[in-house]
Amino acid sequence: DAMMAIWGAPVDHEDDPFRAVQAGIEIQNLLLEFNKTRAAEGQQQIQIGIGISTGNLVAGYIGSSQTMSYSVIGGTVNDAYMLCSAAAPGQVLISENTYKDVKNNFNITKLKPVPAKGKSKPIKAYNVTAPRSH
Repeated sequence: DAMMAIWGAPVDHEDDPFRAVQAGIEIQNLLLEFNKTRAAEGQQQIQIGIGISTGNLVAGYIGSSQTMSYSVIGGTVNDAYMLCSAAAPGQVLISENTYKDVKNNFNITKLKPVPAKGKSKPIKAYNVTAPRSH
């Protein structure tokens, strides 16, 4: 299954891409600690991959008067989904636009592009491993 988190809607901040990537790293680090406890209790570990994309999208209430919810749609959302689907357990994958915004703040490795259904070109992908020490 999947979960989506949004930065920059309905109010954007200049550092939304940084906040999103920082949250992704923190989630993976907290999950490592949580899994140590689960393993000690003989429980199965939880593993997730995270995909983050930065760009324009449509945000607002979608649905009918019976089932209205706030959501986002568009190419940026689709790219994040594709990156999430391609991410291995423990990985935080980001798009090229996100990379441009955060490249000086994190240790990042360029990966092979991720194929994207419905697009003529694959999505350029980058793996974020940790915050960069300054």
